[in-house]
Amino acid sequence: MEVINQLTPSDKQIERLGNESDSGEIHLLNLFKFREKAVYPDGRKTTLSGKEAYEVDELWDAFVIVKYPSRKALLEMTSSEEFLALKAHREAGLEGLLNIETSIP
Repeated sequence: MEVINQLTPSDKQIERLGNESDSGEIHLLNLFKFREKAVYPDGRKTTLSGKEAYEVDELWDAFVIVKYPSRKALLEMTSSEEFLALKAHREAGLEGLLNIETSIP
């Protein structure tokens, strides 16, 4: 397994998701590495921490397990306009992100 701390999947990773047979439901464990201070790509000034910029509620921790009905559904969601609209906040708040596909028997 290749482990890379990066904010977005590589073209190779996206291609692999699309080419693999759709095995049905998948689960992703998302590990977050927050920036000490948010850094927006457009250079806007902010006093937000990375965690605050990512808009994580105080009750949440730094990981999420997400269930998708299929790899196709995951790809459709992450390429949607709604998801892409949040990209600035994601980039400002996160120093890195690791998604691990898991299976729950």
